[in-house]
Amino acid sequence: MNYSDTQKMKRLAETVSRNCRITQMYATYLERFPELITAEMVDTLTEDGVITREEAIVAILSEAFGLDMDRGVEDRRIIMDYLTPSVRMMDPSRYTENPYYKNVKIENVTDGDWELRLESYEPYRAVIAGDMIMGEDYTEVPPLGFFAERFDFPAVLEGGNEWMTLTPVDLDTCDEAIEAARGKVVTFGLGLGYYAYMVARKDEVESITVVEKSADVIRLF
Repeated sequence: MNYSDTQKMKRLAETVSRNCRITQMYATYLERFPELITAEMVDTLTEDGVITREEAIVAILSEAFGLDMDRGVEDRRIIMDYLTPSVRMMDPSRYTENPYYKNVKIENVTDGDWELRLESYEPYRAVIAGDMIMGEDYTEVPPLGFFAERFDFPAVLEGGNEWMTLTPVDLDTCDEAIEAARGKVVTFGLGLGYYAYMVARKDEVESITVVEKSADVIRLF
């Protein structure tokens, strides 16, 4: 390789290393400390109006991850190229105005090993807010979303373990498949009935057949 190619490979290796670093940071955060940030923390940092809530969250996460803007180029790059573009405040109406959320009322019920219930994200609990953001330089930024208020969502559990939820990211990742549905549709698994419900509302859809092996799930829903 010539010098230019060598430098490109070096930069790519550095980017891959940063991608792995931020992914590990976020994985630990989401798995072990998703409720690290509280409304009180954010309110304290934003009360004078100098910084936004997103900037306050970035500052809190930077400290939690042991990052310092003044320490050096690597920390600044992680904060500016990864944390800052990944953090966003989420609008609850984007989901609560969804036809399923508005029209399908979930009650807490149990049937054998299966349970249908509402769960919730407390204010400023970190949630995955979409697909990985890919940069032209091959950076991979995991999007983190935060609600300023409590957000309720339905879940179905088997034996106390979550089988399926309808969190914001669950709804967002269904959009493309719902948009593409037309004619006679077949879907495998009932879950919480979200896909079946949304597809059935479309004029372009003649019918929808749900293939579900568990009679308990069908009865529960």
